[in-house]
Amino acid sequence: MKIRTTLVALTLAAAVPLAAGCATKDSPSAKGAAPSASATPEVAAKDALTAAMKKLDGQPLVFSVDTALAAGQTVTSAGQADPASKKIALDTTITAAGQKIATRIVMIDKDLWIRFEGIAGATDKWQHINLDKLPEASKTRKQLADPSNTAALLGAIATAERLDASAYYGTVDLTKLGGVSSLEQLKLGDVTKTAFTANVDAQGRLTKLSVSLGTAGEITVKYTEVGKPVTVSAPPAADVVEAPDAVLGAL
Repeated sequence: MKIRTTLVALTLAAAVPLAAGCATKDSPSAKGAAPSASATPEVAAKDALTAAMKKLDGQPLVFSVDTALAAGQTVTSAGQADPASKKIALDTTITAAGQKIATRIVMIDKDLWIRFEGIAGATDKWQHINLDKLPEASKTRKQLADPSNTAALLGAIATAERLDASAYYGTVDLTKLGGVSSLEQLKLGDVTKTAFTANVDAQGRLTKLSVSLGTAGEITVKYTEVGKPVTVSAPPAADVVEAPDAVLGAL
């Protein structure tokens, strides 16, 4: 049961586009020096990038999160969300130490379904959870309200430079991401900042965000199909069971 409940927490945080790394304290660590370019003033660049992120607010979209660590561990997620209709679908695969574990999550309004693959002894059924059973302070409820964690990122940008009409470079303050479970589960040590690059489309909307973890690896988040309808359906009733208390307690 421990691996199952741990996986629930990891999966619900898998879309978080930042994580701990091996950066130096207060020193952004990228896979090379910051790109050289004539940037507009820092404040203007940060405001523009903030606006690019805000253009995703409330919009249906498709997103992916790919985390590749130097140790050979990977977390890949692909999802779609429609905040207005309160619908989310998210598939995540975690690979580590030769083991592969996959989860699928579907949320429609107050109903949440989770399914695990690759865990010995785990049910192959979808496990149903009524979100009303989770307290308002539940981290799971907060993460589901912002599955790609755009809002969390927005408040964590420390510095930004605009490289050209569609590209940015800057730093993220990890200390401003308090309460994000994926950060709490990893050992941050003295790391407080890390570097990022970002891209926007012709409409000024954020399309890609890459966060360097230095020699530890990299995390890349992509946003596509912004504003287009998404398709999220509940699993067949015959394939659903109610989640046990142990799972509810982990959320």
